[in-house]
Amino acid sequence: MRDFFSSYHPSVIFLYFCLIILSDVLFLHPLAAFLALMGGLLFILSLRGGASAMCAILFFVLPSLALGVLINMLMRGGGATAIPGGAPSALSEAFLGAAGGAAFCSAFIWLFCYGAVMTSDKIFYIFGGFLPGLSLIFVMAPRVVKTYAAQLRYISEAQTGIGRAAGSGSLMNRFRRSIKIVSIMLTWALENTAELFDSVRARGCGLPGRTSYRLFRFGLRDAAALIILITFAASAYASSSAFASSSVSAYAAGLIYLVLYGLLCLSPFFFGIAETLSWKRLDSRAGD
Repeated sequence: MRDFFSSYHPSVIFLYFCLIILSDVLFLHPLAAFLALMGGLLFILSLRGGASAMCAILFFVLPSLALGVLINMLMRGGGATAIPGGAPSALSEAFLGAAGGAAFCSAFIWLFCYGAVMTSDKIFYIFGGFLPGLSLIFVMAPRVVKTYAAQLRYISEAQTGIGRAAGSGSLMNRFRRSIKIVSIMLTWALENTAELFDSVRARGCGLPGRTSYRLFRFGLRDAAALIILITFAASAYASSSAFASSSVSAYAAGLIYLVLYGLLCLSPFFFGIAETLSWKRLDSRAGD
């Protein structure tokens, strides 16, 4: 299934990720962690395909769940529900440990989805009008580590090619060659920063009255998605508050909360299904 959520307005996408992050902070429920994890994995499935989702499950999710279970059972053994076989730990502690691992995984997975969906043009569209400097930081920060690491590797390979590898020779020669690589790297970084500053200033960034090209348009589909997401988030927060205060039946409030929070986490997946069905219906009409 294609990723249709990325085609929504940047404000809708940014608000959705803000709601997910706030929900992870405010909604401290073990089952909510698993719902967030499932929603993030389905999002990765639509973004990168089944192979990436399977790799995330095998090499990140399952080890994190197992580590969470192990740590929680070792640190807080002796719960109320004993494991068959007379083990000192408990199923309740194992479940809470798995929930902690799920919360840890879901946070990183949603951040990965944010980085894949919120591209630099969307970030600059949202913040470029009133915070041009901050928007440039948001756009450039994810690239800094990758760019500098690539340049450092390029410099190291160039020094190795002329017989000045940092990993060979005596200890003093290694130290001098490492200092040389760091010096070259710092010089390049300063020159790159100066060129970037001149480029940004030449484009008039930050000047009063400067206009920019608006690539995105807020349409009826974006308004409907925004209303749906806010409704899910507000209803989930209200039901969680009722569950915490015990003003209504705890079971009913908890069930409503989990359903609404699950709908919020799975919204990109459901939006993709709706878009797919809509396109199939249009194709069938065009064929007729």
